Amino acid sequence: NYKNMDKAHNWIGKEVTRFQAWCLKLGHGLSLVCLVFAMVWGSGKEVAKDKMLGGLHLVFSYHPICMVLGFIVCMGGGIGAFRTARLGRVGNKRMHVIWHTTAFIFVSIGLRTVWISHNIVKAPNLYTIHGILGLLLCILFYAQYVIGAITFLLHTK
Repeated sequence: NYKNMDKAHNWIGKEVTRFQAWCLKLGHGLSLVCLVFAMVWGSGKEVAKDKMLGGLHLVFSYHPICMVLGFIVCMGGGIGAFRTARLGRVGNKRMHVIWHTTAFIFVSIGLRTVWISHNIVKAPNLYTIHGILGLLLCILFYAQYVIGAITFLLHTK
């Protein structure tokens, strides 16, 4: 019972203070707000203008939604699960892997939607700094995921 305690312990024995728990809840709440904003933007007037292209360009509206789901919601959940969940060492690692695998899937879908929408309108794929840095970020994320998976598999007893 943690009601009367100022501090609780997670699986690695480090203290998780009430302030840290509050910050985690705030982070999850703000990530959901970001998701709602991306979904509202994806269904807004800009998308309605693209319906003139036969509806195929609507694929792009999934890009910001998938990127927010992957990079903000799922990766934030993975970081929080690894540090603060009380599932035991193996349970926390499993939750961490599940969150990051889900992030990997959403980021991949978001990246693919950009390529599909650019190919539909015959636009170059990497013509802005946003596109170049975004692709670089995805490559670094994929490398981190693979290295983390290898490390996890090598150190699991």
